[in-house]
Amino acid sequence: FANTLHKSSPDSHRNHQRLRVVLENSRQGRLLEIGPGVGDFLTTASHQFDVEGIEVSPHALTHIPPKLRDKIFVGNIESTPLEPCRYEVVVAFNVLEHLRDPSSVINKIRWSLTPDGCLIGSVPNNAGVVGRSHTQVGNYFDRTHCSTFEPEEWRAVFSQAGFSSVDFFGELPLGPKISLHVRRAHWRHLCPNLMFVCR
Repeated sequence: FANTLHKSSPDSHRNHQRLRVVLENSRQGRLLEIGPGVGDFLTTASHQFDVEGIEVSPHALTHIPPKLRDKIFVGNIESTPLEPCRYEVVVAFNVLEHLRDPSSVINKIRWSLTPDGCLIGSVPNNAGVVGRSHTQVGNYFDRTHCSTFEPEEWRAVFSQAGFSSVDFFGELPLGPKISLHVRRAHWRHLCPNLMFVCR
């Protein structure tokens, strides 16, 4: 749940930056996080949303804050059913690249959203010199990476799932708990992470 570029913490700059993106698109309602780990982002988001989580690791749940323990469930999103039209927001930060069939999960997420709901998350940015190099290194050290697509391939997957608006920008780590969101066109060449907002 942590490495040299990302130290887990509910109050990290990175989590607040990601919550800011969520709040730009939705201000309240139910929020589901896929792959919440030890619940740091959900802790931050719980001040604004009614939160839930689906986490594949039973070990992670032993480190979840007590107030979230009945909100996060052990399960694999690839086989866990989601209730239709339940969530205003679904977030999946650095999760989709671990799925063998991300398109089926994205379809499932799409139908779990309310009509005005949105999917927000991140994947490795497999574009540009920095992004491709970072993706190759990540794939080498984490053999669970099996879907590290290029941005336009992700756009096609999101569009085929029924999202009519798909926005991309970059996430640039500046330290263990700090990240910068880069929205100008050169994010493709600078950022190791691709952020997406799908509506």
